[in-house]
Amino acid sequence: MIKVEHKLEGNMTIGNIWEALSELGDHQEFNFGDIIYKQNEPSRGLVYFQEGKIKLYTIFPDGMERTICMVGSPHILGETSVFDGGKNICTAIALAKTKVVFISREKVQAILLSNPNFMYVIMSALAKKVRYMQVQVEDAAFRLPQRLARLLLSYNDYVEFPREEHDLRLIVTHDELASCLGTTRPKVTEHLNEFYRHGLVEKGRGFIRIKDYEGLKHISGKFSNV
Repeated sequence: MIKVEHKLEGNMTIGNIWEALSELGDHQEFNFGDIIYKQNEPSRGLVYFQEGKIKLYTIFPDGMERTICMVGSPHILGETSVFDGGKNICTAIALAKTKVVFISREKVQAILLSNPNFMYVIMSALAKKVRYMQVQVEDAAFRLPQRLARLLLSYNDYVEFPREEHDLRLIVTHDELASCLGTTRPKVTEHLNEFYRHGLVEKGRGFIRIKDYEGLKHISGKFSNV
């Protein structure tokens, strides 16, 4: 058994798992705009995201791009293929200088059952993506202002807009929000400006800060398609 597999035996802490994972696979660095892995291509196994910013998105048959989520480090990607052996279900692209570790499916499966905390890390990452996709499905019944308010309010549970520690700003662009919602940047900007005029949010270049959570909750239930 290799040295790193010994490190991952037993009920380790989450912090120790991140440390051990850094020695378990192949390290690679990506620059802004680089594709880390592509939808429908064979999986390279589990991806331990060490540093940077990554967007996960899917491309539909009609060519439309839809963002699944944007994640900050540390994070686990590619967990679906580890379990079912299938191809990548989405594309991962670097939104900043990014460091990842590719870990083969065989190595991951060899240590999953011996380490409950490692299993927890992987299942938590998978559950978060499933929950966000559920929100996207539910959003089909709502109009854009409602969907935008719901997206901003749900960042803490479903989608990760990277933030600095102790900073309440959501580091996200209008383009990224538009991709999450399956719409255009001008439409997102129009409604964000409306939120701003009503004192619901503060916005600047590349960030949004929620100022009135109750007001946004009201907007999220105010509109309907009826």
